[in-house]
Amino acid sequence: MEARFVASMPFCDYMDNFPDEKQGLWGVLAKIMPNENVDIDALRKKYANVERVYRH
Repeated sequence: MEARFVASMPFCDYMDNFPDEKQGLWGVLAKIMPNENVDIDALRKKYANVERVYRH
């Protein structure tokens, strides 16, 4: 049931709500790309309308 809930979340909500990270998965992205200028607000805006498609 929880997996279905997570799968139905909007992409940015999923990224924002990753546990134990101040900025969610966006913060993880910034950590693994330290040489890049990661603009989290710009990424949120860019991916705000992402629709995930699941194939069975």
